[in-house]
Amino acid sequence: RLCLFQSNNDIYIITSNYDTSSNKPDPLKIYNLNGEKIEEIRNSKEHTFFIDIYYDNSLSKHYLITCNCNFSRTYKMNDPKEGYIIYNTYKDGNYEYTYSAIVLNDNGVIKLIESCSDGAIRIFNFHSGLPLNTIKINNSRLYGMCLWNDNYLFVGCLDKEMKLVEIKAGLVVKSFRHESEVLTIKKIISKDGYYLVSQSQY
Repeated sequence: RLCLFQSNNDIYIITSNYDTSSNKPDPLKIYNLNGEKIEEIRNSKEHTFFIDIYYDNSLSKHYLITCNCNFSRTYKMNDPKEGYIIYNTYKDGNYEYTYSAIVLNDNGVIKLIESCSDGAIRIFNFHSGLPLNTIKINNSRLYGMCLWNDNYLFVGCLDKEMKLVEIKAGLVVKSFRHESEVLTIKKIISKDGYYLVSQSQY
């Protein structure tokens, strides 16, 4: 996995390791666009399946989000040359993997929403790290997610379905059948309207 981060007009690439066959996962690494490694992020030696950047407008701060074997985690991001500091670890219950995470601003309350291997979506207060709610979808692993709007999200499942979830009610309101497990979901905005793109295993 990888994501891009811009700091002081410089662009950096952050990469992750998600090879669960290895007992020695690599830490997250930061490269410049010349392919030179700037640093390795301390305390990030996990099997990481997902990374993304979140910018909090109210605080004017960037955060790195990672989904790992047993939790999601955020890091405070300064200039990459100054290092990264763990901000919060999000964990509530016993489950093996977190596969995706998104951030929702719900009337000023910043929430981190993670998809988990036990078929549940877990919602945390982004800044305090405290759990707020758990939405049980099914007993199948959940993979990629995307927000449709402030009250609905789509989540991909191992059971070959993509599900539309009403966040506040905690309910699945519609399911869409695929030929195999749904790994990634993206919302595309164009001049013609909104589109949803999903990626399956095959």
